[in-house]
Amino acid sequence: MVASRLTIILGLVIIASSSSRASQSAPAGGSSADLQQLPQDHQSGRTPAVDCYEGMCWCTSETADCSGNFGNLTFIPKFSENITFLKFSHNKLQEIPDEDFFSNVTGLLLLDLGFNDLRNLSHNSFRKLDKLRYLCMNANPLDLADALPVFEIPSLQELEFKFGRVGKFPDDFFASHPLPELQTLDLTDTFREETLDMDLFSPLPRLQRLTLSSNHIRLVRCGRNFTSLTYLDLSMNYIDLFPRTCKNQTSLYPNLEELNLNYNRIENLDNNVCLPSLRILKLNSNVVRHFVSDMFSINSFPCLEVVSVQKMKRSIRTIEDSAFANPVLRSLSLANNELSFAPSPSVKICFPVVPP
Repeated sequence: MVASRLTIILGLVIIASSSSRASQSAPAGGSSADLQQLPQDHQSGRTPAVDCYEGMCWCTSETADCSGNFGNLTFIPKFSENITFLKFSHNKLQEIPDEDFFSNVTGLLLLDLGFNDLRNLSHNSFRKLDKLRYLCMNANPLDLADALPVFEIPSLQELEFKFGRVGKFPDDFFASHPLPELQTLDLTDTFREETLDMDLFSPLPRLQRLTLSSNHIRLVRCGRNFTSLTYLDLSMNYIDLFPRTCKNQTSLYPNLEELNLNYNRIENLDNNVCLPSLRILKLNSNVVRHFVSDMFSINSFPCLEVVSVQKMKRSIRTIEDSAFANPVLRSLSLANNELSFAPSPSVKICFPVVPP
């Protein structure tokens, strides 16, 4: 049996190399449907696109790209029945007047309406898209009342609603709009909630990936268990306290594998952490100054493989003995923290699990 090794990254210096690097995943910027859902020709990029509507739309076997027409195309042309992915972004589209708007593409699985000027959606806007699995509505000036049809698509599995103007969700919003198939929800820079009650999302029974970056959140509350959630992004907020993860000694997020808390104001970790499945923890650019003994111990983090604590907003003052002592930890990044590890024995004190 080969002992696992720990990779410690201090800027460009690697103290110990790992025999098998832990995989890391992060949500890509922009509109990005799950690759498993994309049509094959869109994944490979090998099928040549042909003009399929007057130089304003270009089609492959399953994808129609009508983006970037900036007001010159205000309707959806008729395409082959094989088209399952429509890109209709950057078209200065202001409204979807009725359900007939999508009459020419009723077989869509994926739809990108991002970066338009949508302000009005008819109540039945998406009714004819009864197979739709992915919808991108990024960067449209819709408030919650105008955006309601977006949250009434029962087949939807992935929704990107970044850079919107929702303001605030009522506490029972998703109880009224449960979206039974939704697995991925991205609400980056869309609503304003100083106190985030995670129970808002509990009526989404299949939710696996939730991104709430850049929403001015200061405090995170949670009272219900999220058994399906595997990825949570709370980066670029104003969070002061590490989110509560336990209730009656039971994990509120028993299957969470990745937690992104980059660019917040967190000073320390909760003494009572219940994250039994967490593999990746990102705490870059917070204000942790003291890394205490057993802070990332196997008792608190039994599956933790990757820790990133780069570029703290304030200088790190102390790293106590065995602060990062966890036998399953494979990658630790302390880059851009102006740390001094002289004399060298301090490395063995802080990281006793590093093999000689």
